[in-house]
Amino acid sequence: MENNIPETEGIKYTGSKLKMLPYILQEIQLLPDVKHILDGFSGTTRVAQALYKLGYDVTCNDIAYWSETFGKCYLQADKPIEYYQQIINHLNSLHGKTGWFSEHYGAKDLTNGKFPFQLKNTRKLDATREEIDNIDLSDIDKSVLLTSLILALDTVDNTI
Repeated sequence: MENNIPETEGIKYTGSKLKMLPYILQEIQLLPDVKHILDGFSGTTRVAQALYKLGYDVTCNDIAYWSETFGKCYLQADKPIEYYQQIINHLNSLHGKTGWFSEHYGAKDLTNGKFPFQLKNTRKLDATREEIDNIDLSDIDKSVLLTSLILALDTVDNTI
């Protein structure tokens, strides 16, 4: 199997196709006339991302709403990273606030039951999520920011 597998991004979860990606790409590359691909169970879009980077015309689909967000981010966003970095710097400067995520997913301390996030992280999430909705951006640009937020949260969660 070749080692030229494009780098992809995604969150850790049981249904990820990350480890299967080399095998999926190997099989698709055996079909030289294929130019258009439907990733029908796209999840975090790892397969769609890799195929897109290899030059295929990719459509991704999944029942999960966040999958649509990932698809717009990785397959449709066309602005330079510097554009998004300015907005992310602004979002990073926000002070946390208690909201829905903090009330339902944030632990005040890790000995108080099983919560996926520490309260300081869900407070930052609540403030950032609200601000993303308040900024006048296209749906695709909001998807890039939401994907960045999801990826950041995945690095500070209290799950395995």
